Amino acid sequence: MFLVVITVLAAAHQGYAQGHGGQQANLAQGRNVLLAGAIELVVPLVGHAYAGDLGRGLWPAAVTVGGFAAMEFAFFAIDDNCRIGEDGVQVCDNASRLVLMCGALSYLAGRVWGAVSAVNTARQANTLLIRQQTGRNDAEVDLSVSQVGQITIGMAVRF
Repeated sequence: MFLVVITVLAAAHQGYAQGHGGQQANLAQGRNVLLAGAIELVVPLVGHAYAGDLGRGLWPAAVTVGGFAAMEFAFFAIDDNCRIGEDGVQVCDNASRLVLMCGALSYLAGRVWGAVSAVNTARQANTLLIRQQTGRNDAEVDLSVSQVGQITIGMAVRF
């Protein structure tokens, strides 16, 4: 599994690097936004690599890994912090359960954040592709100075 992830990351990063070398030839067909989100949901960073910007997935992946580490720590701590009370009932420390819950929430938040970020990254890559293929910009600003010294600023926005 690890080799598959490394292979996919390397291939996606190579396409990303080629695309940012002046030409965006690797984006000629665009990116499937749902596929980017689904891949990111399953394997952290791979969806961002597919979408074209691996760096944007680092923070969501860090939150995911941190949440997973907190859950693992809490699983082992719960066993160590449980004891049999005087009445024969098992008593556990609530701090370990709190760490477990925070870790689970962090893990889920990182997964959702990563998937949404990968979808947005793919959309932005597709928008950039359309702009390059059509030669259109969404906004233009023009600054001119007349012969009498008046400054004119013009702005055009296309929707």
